[in-house]
Amino acid sequence: MTMNKYISMAAAAVAALAVASPIAADAQVVVPAGQNQPYYPTGIGPAISGSVTTGRLPRKATDFLNANFPQSVIKEVEEEFDNGTFEVDFTDGTDIEFDSSGEWTEVDAGHSKSLPQEIVKKLLPSQAYKEIGRLSLDRCVETVKRSGRGYKVEFRGTDIHDLFFDPSGTLVAVEI
Repeated sequence: MTMNKYISMAAAAVAALAVASPIAADAQVVVPAGQNQPYYPTGIGPAISGSVTTGRLPRKATDFLNANFPQSVIKEVEEEFDNGTFEVDFTDGTDIEFDSSGEWTEVDAGHSKSLPQEIVKKLLPSQAYKEIGRLSLDRCVETVKRSGRGYKVEFRGTDIHDLFFDPSGTLVAVEI
């Protein structure tokens, strides 16, 4: 068989798949009851996340990035379509997660490094930051997570793995 016949056979197969595929122009989009995510019944399933532009970020998230990471270069912004959360990855390995309203929920230093002290100080209530300083851990903060229950601070290269603080900054637990 010549090369042209192989190309013709491949083109015919692609055309047949395009016509038979529900993603073709006349395909019907299916939106299951109680869900807002459409999917095409091809066996592929719905997309649950994907890269987006910074323009998709809520205003609060953009303001946070501009105030705290003005010199950092964004590598990728990913949106979780099922819950509207975002993750922003920087070229230096730092990543920040935001909820659907643009409030930060996690800041991670990445690449085996620690977060700058000035960033940690801005992320935590003053009482929590003072406690971390009192324990001489302020230069070892790898990750800060925030939820309605308070803050979790993870450390790199220390005997203390995590500290947990309530929303006001009071130390409530230590994980060694």
